[in-house]
Amino acid sequence: AAGSDAADSVLEEETPGLRVAARLNELALTLRGADGPVATAAVSGVGVLFSTAPGAMAAAVRLARVDVEDARAATARHAFRRMVVPWDAGDDARGRALAKLEAISASDALVEPPAPGLLLAVDYRDDAGCKSAAVAAAPVSVQLLPEPIAASIKAALGLVDAFLGVFVGKREETVEATGGVSTEAAPRQDGELSVTIAAPAAEVVLVEDAARKDTRAIVVRTGAGVTFSTKTAGRRTEVVLSAAAHDLTAALAASGLDATLRTVVQPLAASCRLEKQFDGAELYDWQLAAHLSNVIATLSYRDLLAALAILRAAPAAGRLEHQQEDASPPDEVEVEVASPKSPEKRPTRVVTAKADVHLAGATLTLVDDAKGPALPLLDATIGGVACGLRGATSDLEGEIHLDVRARAFNPDCLCFEPLVKPCDVVCDVKCALDAAGALQTYQVDIA
Repeated sequence: AAGSDAADSVLEEETPGLRVAARLNELALTLRGADGPVATAAVSGVGVLFSTAPGAMAAAVRLARVDVEDARAATARHAFRRMVVPWDAGDDARGRALAKLEAISASDALVEPPAPGLLLAVDYRDDAGCKSAAVAAAPVSVQLLPEPIAASIKAALGLVDAFLGVFVGKREETVEATGGVSTEAAPRQDGELSVTIAAPAAEVVLVEDAARKDTRAIVVRTGAGVTFSTKTAGRRTEVVLSAAAHDLTAALAASGLDATLRTVVQPLAASCRLEKQFDGAELYDWQLAAHLSNVIATLSYRDLLAALAILRAAPAAGRLEHQQEDASPPDEVEVEVASPKSPEKRPTRVVTAKADVHLAGATLTLVDDAKGPALPLLDATIGGVACGLRGATSDLEGEIHLDVRARAFNPDCLCFEPLVKPCDVVCDVKCALDAAGALQTYQVDIA
């Protein structure tokens, strides 16, 4: 009911021209792969609005609740099958963390958050070639099970390819009928596109074993926003991608998510901005700027070993039962000798680049809690990290500045003693990137 009432507010907007509105109370979706159902999505409260006017078009979608679940028969007994669930408020520690994130996000929101009772709000508008899209999500918890998520994405992409095959196939038939020459003209049009995605509070869970309710897990909570924009004028195109996360924390669950979580990484903030300049389809300049606030981590031996075990096992969490593959060698082996190919033409345009990365500091504290109260062992700090690169991508040059210090705890004196005295480190960096942006060569010299 809350989703339907909130959707009504969108559908009541008056817009001249064509106006199409639809409302559904419940919607069930099933993604099927080659071996059967992969994932199911139950959507409650759906509102859709589409309207057109001279020189303008608008569309809006509102969802009240979405539950995504792993639907594979082989994982029917797994304790973790719900991959996307709402993050509801409460009086416990989890609810207090949610209230804190929502309070911070409300003061600096990229887009207006969904109305009460809604989980997702999507708005799209096209005004004379200036297109904009905004996606706002209510607090959500994601069980990051890589294999079922990958299977769901594969099934979804297969559905998209099926639709594209219908329309693209018709176009190819037309091209073949005209002797291989397309009759469609593709003039470059000036315009703008901006996309904004805001998640004021999100929780990502990495589990070690999805079949166990008391499995160990890493829980990451943050508020995040992403903006993407393109602007085309003649042959010039500018693409800007920026992302930011605030109050990002990481906690460790030693015996299931119902137990008390132990915070291992204190709240931090991160931001990144990437700008690219194109001439037609050719990239000729890009700039990257990234900033990370102080990273403060406190771990015991057991925490460190548990975190490493979870990170190692998480990519296989929720996977299907292992199927023995036929390892018998083939009867015949065919060897093909490739004919020599003509050398590929390398782009002659020089691509310039600029990269600035800053880290305010990072502090790691190791403690020993195996024999009673936690006893500090090591305190290491890296501060003032600044990296700057300039020049052509085939010959980038720059420097890295940082200061390092570390101290160890002496239990006999009950005090810290210097392990690594404070020192400043300066490194000269040279590197080269290929046309695809991959690192080819690099050289680091400590000054």
